Amino acid sequence: MGISELTGVVLSAGEGTRMKPLSNERPKALMPILDVPQMSWHLSALSTWGVSNLWVNCHFDVDMIQAEVHRLTETLGIEAGISFEEKEPLGTAGALRKLSHQLTDTILVVNSDIACDVPLERLLEAHRSSGALATLLAIPSSDRADLVVEEGWVTGLINRQDLWQTGHIYGGMGVFDKKVLDLIPSDDPSGLYETVFLRGMEASHPFAALEWDGYWMDVGNPSALLRINLDTLSGGFDRSRRPVGLSGPAVRDDATAFVGAEAVVEEVELRHSVVGRGSRTEPGSKLERCVVWDGAQVARGHYRNSIITGFAVVEVD
Repeated sequence: MGISELTGVVLSAGEGTRMKPLSNERPKALMPILDVPQMSWHLSALSTWGVSNLWVNCHFDVDMIQAEVHRLTETLGIEAGISFEEKEPLGTAGALRKLSHQLTDTILVVNSDIACDVPLERLLEAHRSSGALATLLAIPSSDRADLVVEEGWVTGLINRQDLWQTGHIYGGMGVFDKKVLDLIPSDDPSGLYETVFLRGMEASHPFAALEWDGYWMDVGNPSALLRINLDTLSGGFDRSRRPVGLSGPAVRDDATAFVGAEAVVEEVELRHSVVGRGSRTEPGSKLERCVVWDGAQVARGHYRNSIITGFAVVEVD
């Protein structure tokens, strides 16, 4: 199996309840990391690795998702199909069922709201060598595990609502054989955990795990969004995966500040902050550990630990 024979699916249909109030303005999949939507980081990385059959599912703010995919196509030549879940979000398993006629025999699924520096080749090699129905990215956890992993295999599942314990969590990325569709009962909404994982274990299907102790983050709330931006700015998260051609040449790009194309920051003090393209910050302002979204207009002031959008200033812990 070569990388070109893969289908890449970037799950992007979540409402982003934990991201509110930010998700009132744009879907969770389009929350920016160094001025580029999370979804586009993943699509660009998959395309760079040679995956050509790319799909994005969506439900909320469909026009915004479509516009971003169009921007990727026009700017970087990356083409991706859009699976619109019209009536309701179908969940992480239901999304695959809806795409069943578009999938190759091997599928790489990635949640749009994770940040991880695991090499794709390593995950694929783990899947090839295991011969398993699926190979899951497994992240060590001291208190909220949902997987029991032993010697590279998933040997049990943990319901985090009932029990908090040490183990591993599913890292929002996995390689699946198309046969997993047999474990998804219908086109109704369903999650991978409740269908593929649980039913697979009950049917004694072997599930492999790639244990990863490198960088990984669930970018599910405003605090995490600020943190991943600052980690990427400082080099804690590998910024080489950022699709640099997507947003035009940066005004500034170093370890202490990123300023996107055509952003205005004259007489503005920047300390560990990310300023999106086309934004304007009034002179005399100070931004410390902040993220300014593209196009935002920032009134004069001293901002710290904040995400500044076109309509709000969201202070985070």
